[in-house]
Amino acid sequence: SISILNCDYIQSIENINTVDTITIDNCSRLFNIDTIAAVSDLSVCRCSTLRRIVKIDVTNFTIQYCFALSIVPTMNVQKLDVSYCPSINTINIDPNVSHLIVNECTRLDSLGFDTAAFNYVDLTIEIHGSNMIERIDGWYVSNLTITNNDTLAVLASTDCGLTFSLLYLKGNTALATAPDKTSSLFVPTSTQWKKDTVDLLSYAGLDNVMLVFQNRG
Repeated sequence: SISILNCDYIQSIENINTVDTITIDNCSRLFNIDTIAAVSDLSVCRCSTLRRIVKIDVTNFTIQYCFALSIVPTMNVQKLDVSYCPSINTINIDPNVSHLIVNECTRLDSLGFDTAAFNYVDLTIEIHGSNMIERIDGWYVSNLTITNNDTLAVLASTDCGLTFSLLYLKGNTALATAPDKTSSLFVPTSTQWKKDTVDLLSYAGLDNVMLVFQNRG
């Protein structure tokens, strides 16, 4: 295990691999975490200047008390838990992420995923606490072929997944933001983003809300 605690002079943590646990706490000048591989648990807490997390290959990733954070590909993380982060710029979802928890975070500006390149069926997002997320918007989607009919559905549940309400449903050309392509690799440009809004006002003040982002392709 590796613990990096109370450091005010480390600007970047890079190229750590094959350990069970990494704990990073109260590093006031840490800006970048890059290339963490073959790790079971990674915990990042109270790193107020942390802005970028990339190339993370861990099973469980917990982030607490970080500000204006961008979590970008590539990430091979099964469970991502983001708590007490007032403003999150971007979370780009890797295909291996099956469970995203957002707890006591005021705003998430951009949630991104590529339904053509990513081969997942369901992504479950849990939101805990009141006055949580003002907006979830901004994703990129490219059709793999002209006949591809990927459809994005956003559903909400307040009874632990027993029943769901459909909040959003778009597919094919109404959802795509880039031309058709024939290869599996898709890297979006700055102009290939779709901005849309899912209204969560009716869920404000509820203790537990589960959101499901579902690819119906």
